[in-house]
Amino acid sequence: MTQYSRLTNFRGFNLEADGTPKPYEQRIKPFNFMLAAHAALAGQPAAADTREFQLIAPYELDPRKWLELPWIDRATGQRVEVTTDQGVGSLGLARIKDFREHAAEYRVRREAKALASDGGRSGWHTRGLLQRRPVQATRLINLGKESNLLEESTASVIHTLDDVQNEYRPQDPLVRYILPVIRERLATA
Repeated sequence: MTQYSRLTNFRGFNLEADGTPKPYEQRIKPFNFMLAAHAALAGQPAAADTREFQLIAPYELDPRKWLELPWIDRATGQRVEVTTDQGVGSLGLARIKDFREHAAEYRVRREAKALASDGGRSGWHTRGLLQRRPVQATRLINLGKESNLLEESTASVIHTLDDVQNEYRPQDPLVRYILPVIRERLATA
């Protein structure tokens, strides 16, 4: 996704109510900062694709104004009204996580990179020194070392690995077709 394709989400924001462009200093421009919000559990509008739903808005320094910003679903470009009130649900309203919910989730999240002191799965209840989780390679994949959409990846606005990961498949027929057969035969022999 390029800077331009992200900018198209704000196309409507850059227009006045009568359809004429806003003055240049009031528009969203390439390389501006923006805000991203995460929907609470089951907090997406009914019509939203739960796998791709991501709210973005123009950058605003004052957090008291964040709920009134023109939030946009990054996947569809549609404007979405937001709230942090629990129990509020409607077709076009999204409930976003507040800082309390983020902190509560962080406190009870599972540590995926470690095992509990007894060798079992670690979790919020785990006490003691964590153990290293053993890792076993199941296959080799040639991945590029490019930094595709690095900022979006760290800001959690990328939802699928295919958006940021380059996989290179061998072009040589020997490597692609013959060596896998030889490896398979050696493994079964």
